[in-house]
Amino acid sequence: MGAIAFYICAIPVNAVQKIYKIKYKKNVPNNHSQKVLSCRYNMDTNRAEARFEDGTTLSIDCIAIEDEYGNTPAQRAELDWLLYNKPLEYAQLVLGDEIEHYLSLGCDHGRLED
Repeated sequence: MGAIAFYICAIPVNAVQKIYKIKYKKNVPNNHSQKVLSCRYNMDTNRAEARFEDGTTLSIDCIAIEDEYGNTPAQRAELDWLLYNKPLEYAQLVLGDEIEHYLSLGCDHGRLED
């Protein structure tokens, strides 16, 4: 069975799972039980491409995530920092539906230095 790719848009992950189920007539791979082995940021498409242990590939639309969760310049900067420096953690937070909580902690990795 080949790798399945789908895109997360600016809608909650649960809604994406419902869309996927309708479109492909099957359940989305349970991302919580499968381990994300690797993730890389593709600057040309502005997507984070996560690969799971079963070979499934998932492409995350980073613009959609930033539009949905980056409500302030600081949050957008933090999302960018995370994506460029720790793409695996970025994918895990998005897929685990924990990105909003992470941003609420007020991390300042993306802060510009004077």
